Amino acid sequence: MSLYRVPDMKCGGCVGAVASAIRGMDPETRIEADLETRAIKVTSTAREAALLTRLRQAGYPADPLTQPLD
Repeated sequence: MSLYRVPDMKCGGCVGAVASAIRGMDPETRIEADLETRAIKVTSTAREAALLTRLRQAGYPADPLTQPLD
C-alpha cells in the first residue's frame, strides 16, 4: 500500500481519471481517494516509480506521502 498526494485531483471525474490511469497498468489495483486532502491510497503490484510516471502522463502529477494528510 502506498499513499500519494495528487494536488490536481479536484472532483469525482479526476478521481476516475486517476484510477483509470493506474488500473491501465494493473487492473487489480485497489484505490481509495480523499478529495478533501487530495490524497490516494493505492494497493498495487506496480512499482512506485511506474505509478508516479503514469499519473504524471495522465496529467495528475503526484507526490509520495509517508502518512495520510489530516
